[in-house]
Amino acid sequence: MNTGHRILGFLLACAAPVLAGCSSMLVSSEAPERAYWLETHPIPGPIAASVDVSLVPALDGHNVWILQRDGRLNYFAGAVWPERLGRLLPDVINRSLPRPDAAARVQLDVVIERFFAVERGANEAPLVELQALVAGPEGPGCRVVATDVPTTGRLRDIAASHQQVLNRLIERLAGLGADAAARAPLSCQ
Repeated sequence: MNTGHRILGFLLACAAPVLAGCSSMLVSSEAPERAYWLETHPIPGPIAASVDVSLVPALDGHNVWILQRDGRLNYFAGAVWPERLGRLLPDVINRSLPRPDAAARVQLDVVIERFFAVERGANEAPLVELQALVAGPEGPGCRVVATDVPTTGRLRDIAASHQQVLNRLIERLAGLGADAAARAPLSCQ
């Protein structure tokens, strides 16, 4: 046996225990991350205002958040949005709303303050809440709140409830755009 084969054999013999010892690092007992998608909710016809959407900084991440009963903002392990919420929500909202007509010279400023599940009692599905502060060019702004209770506490149902509250905000923004274009105070009922 030549020297090259002996060295290769020695290296393989030394590497085998190291690789066997590290193999447990390649296996995880944690569930893989699941990315939950948010769809657009197309609104027909042109709207009378453009919409500028932002989020409070604490919500700008990939996590699917839950506000626990003790006031801690936590996240569901293994559940993420496919993009940071600071990019995802403005994109979904603006793609859902039709382009404003050429005469639209008003803008709605939307700050999303809450977009998370809220823990309730034991054995109860969380409440999903979206809260946004909407300001137009005339008069004071208003707060839009949308809530939904998922059918179960499963993550797919919680994500579906996030979609429902987002759809309600989009529908509300279309109506508030008409208020702003008419130079009327925003009607937040």
